[in-house]
Amino acid sequence: MNVTHNKINEAIAEMEAITEKGQCFVKSSRDRKIRSVLRDMRIEQRRAPALKDVWSYFKIWLSIKVDENMIEYYG
Repeated sequence: MNVTHNKINEAIAEMEAITEKGQCFVKSSRDRKIRSVLRDMRIEQRRAPALKDVWSYFKIWLSIKVDENMIEYYG
């Protein structure tokens, strides 16, 4: 889960760095780089979660349910 988010965060940071450049003559090159980064982000978003991701989500969900039940029981 963290690996996926780190990759997405790196892609976003890369895109921000590309768009911060102010040279007009590199516009087409910058546009290609942005499209490339966005394509990578779309591919990453469509990737099915790995078993370790599902396990992490399950543990988070389970801990929330246990906390809710503890609050109801002990008030």
